[in-house]
Amino acid sequence: MHRVRHLRKNLPDRCIAPRPKNGKGNYQICGGLSNLPLVQNVLPGGCDCHHSGKINSSHRFMGIIMEKLNKYKKLIPAASLFIGLPLLLWILGDFPGKTILKEFLSLLTILAFCFMLAQFYFTRHNKYFAKGREFSMVVKLHRYIGYVFIAVLVLHPFFIVVPRFFEAGVEPSDAFITLITEFDSLGVVLGLIAYGIMILLFLTTFFRNKFHLQYRLGRMFHGYLSVLFIVAAAWHVIDIGRHTNVPFSVYIILMAVSGIIHLFLTYFFESKKELRHE
Repeated sequence: MHRVRHLRKNLPDRCIAPRPKNGKGNYQICGGLSNLPLVQNVLPGGCDCHHSGKINSSHRFMGIIMEKLNKYKKLIPAASLFIGLPLLLWILGDFPGKTILKEFLSLLTILAFCFMLAQFYFTRHNKYFAKGREFSMVVKLHRYIGYVFIAVLVLHPFFIVVPRFFEAGVEPSDAFITLITEFDSLGVVLGLIAYGIMILLFLTTFFRNKFHLQYRLGRMFHGYLSVLFIVAAAWHVIDIGRHTNVPFSVYIILMAVSGIIHLFLTYFFESKKELRHE
């Protein structure tokens, strides 16, 4: 680019047609100089610049693609942590073999729970995740992930009962009633508590405008409710989950504790900042 500018500066005034009065257009090289060969690849990235000053459209298209890839590149660590690692633990775990249907439903439930853990990090306060994204886009992504995987976890009790339709033994209806009325196990009780909190989370988010809460108050209520849910759900999974061996339990505890600490630190620094402005 500097070589092209240098060439234009050193041309005599009579050899360069003036720019149009409206300020638009390009300098036109006149006389015999218009027949000079085009200098190739003088712009960064190897783009060719003609006398009209236009850049090759294919390079512009590749620039847009690279910009999009750089945004989605930040999702690779999150996908590895909340999809890849649970899948790896599930594959390497020495779990008792079940039917394909049971294994599929179990894996779907595990991934749904892991994405609920990820919700502590998929927020606008996570600078690594939110950088380069609009505020509204981050909020929508957080909300839609919650809707999708809450819908999966709502069906979790039915996932346990559905395989009974294809097996001999206890009737599906009897198995379901036993499931929701068995209070001897702490894990079952905590699972029912987590289930109720999850429904409340969905209702207070989906119908948030009906409650007429201030934005900050509503967000803090949502955050503390999420903490109660993840504590009860994690305890339930670790206590009676069929796939929760020691490595899986350590993974769940680490993700839950670090997510809760991240949330509390966010609220603490926000409150401190508001006190400074008062």
